[in-house]
Amino acid sequence: MPSPFPGMDPFLEEPAIWPTVHQGLISLAWMELNRHLPHGYVATIEERVFLIEPPRTRYPDVHVVKHPRQTARIGSGAAAVAVLDADPALDIEFPPAEFREPFIEIHLARKPGTLIAVLEVLSPTNKKPGEGRDLYLEKQEELRTSKTHLIEIDLLRAGQHTVMVPRDRLDENGWDYLICLHKGGWRNKFRVWPRALPERLPRFEIPLAGTDVDVIMDLQALVDQCYDAGRFDERIDYRGQCPPPLTKKNAKWIDELLRKKKRLK
Repeated sequence: MPSPFPGMDPFLEEPAIWPTVHQGLISLAWMELNRHLPHGYVATIEERVFLIEPPRTRYPDVHVVKHPRQTARIGSGAAAVAVLDADPALDIEFPPAEFREPFIEIHLARKPGTLIAVLEVLSPTNKKPGEGRDLYLEKQEELRTSKTHLIEIDLLRAGQHTVMVPRDRLDENGWDYLICLHKGGWRNKFRVWPRALPERLPRFEIPLAGTDVDVIMDLQALVDQCYDAGRFDERIDYRGQCPPPLTKKNAKWIDELLRKKKRLK
């Protein structure tokens, strides 16, 4: 069953669901690009690898080690007769978790190392403080001053503003999702596609090298394919709360839409 939403389904932002959505969108975009890129280009899936602290409600790979017994003497010299033993204790240690974050690169197929464009689908680790955000912003700044094109897709309403275009350069009203294109050599120029929750997600161009014709990507079609392939209609309970909290206007619109689509049973 397809998503009831004409644009982005905000329930896909649920933390338990989003990692599958992210992986699905990257894989679908990679396949779509390699179907439509002209001769001489190839799209590849790459990864950033970094460590994150596990949430306090879940500690994977916890190591429990029996604490060695320690003895302490009270006093000194000949008068030191009282001996105290510490009660047995446990040392608990949990390592940070390795996190792999995929993204897409477009290269010239016959010229290894010639990077033409990078396509990113933002994840929560990019939009909150931590090593994931630091690495993302560091790479973003490198690309800003390079000849490589950067396309950023932000389908997450939660978190800090992250795409390259400054927040204060955007209209404050009327959008929940954002696609940002920065062409190589543009420096401080950006092309954006803002979309509000009720709107269809955009088609946008992915520039290539020189005078080669841009590739057009239909983001709405990718999201719809991802929803169907992941069978998210089986996983999402539309009677629940939508993360993060909605505006009153959007909450009313969603309630009316879901009732019309008979998804609140």
